[in-house]
Amino acid sequence: MGYAARTLDFSLLNDSRRHNVCTACMVEHTAGANEDDHMSDQKHTYTLHYFNVRGRGEPIRLIFVYHDVSYEDHRIEMDDWPPLKPDFAGATKSESAKCDMYAESFMDLFTIGVERQYEPDEAIKEKKDAAFEQQYPERLKILEDHLKENGGEQFVGKKILWCDLVALCVLSMMEELKPDLLDGFPDLQTYYTNMRNLPEIKEYIENAWPPAATNTTE
Repeated sequence: MGYAARTLDFSLLNDSRRHNVCTACMVEHTAGANEDDHMSDQKHTYTLHYFNVRGRGEPIRLIFVYHDVSYEDHRIEMDDWPPLKPDFAGATKSESAKCDMYAESFMDLFTIGVERQYEPDEAIKEKKDAAFEQQYPERLKILEDHLKENGGEQFVGKKILWCDLVALCVLSMMEELKPDLLDGFPDLQTYYTNMRNLPEIKEYIENAWPPAATNTTE
């Protein structure tokens, strides 16, 4: 078996609830075929990417030192950080907060939809089915209104952010369970179609996802 490179992100890059300093903290991990070896066996190589301060990166440095593991300590100077900082969570704190809000809203919808599907107790499942049928139109209506207020193409700002990909995934998985999910929500349906046809992900979706319940080809 060859070597596989992986990146372990300790920063929760897109979580606006963390301080911005956290977004630079990353460990690159290159491991051999045996992934079960302990750190001290040194059959892995690590690179820590963090600012040239102690901050949130220092506990990780201590873990390496404690286990006598050699690693590359790549320190980023503050002046070098702005062009490296990812903006997939939004260009401002306000956009980041909105991104979190919409992602969590869609995940809440996913939760109430999936819980009912896999509930083994028939009596409880019946109640969860009723709750879902009552709640999903209200939730989708609110989300569609917010989408329209932002122009209809994405939920936050002027470009696709990570919350849009969460929305796409949830809508796809939910319509597998309820094919008429988006009936009566034309703006969400158009958004869903456009998202499925994004050039960057269209081929992946066509190969890895089931077909959409309604025609979403362009």
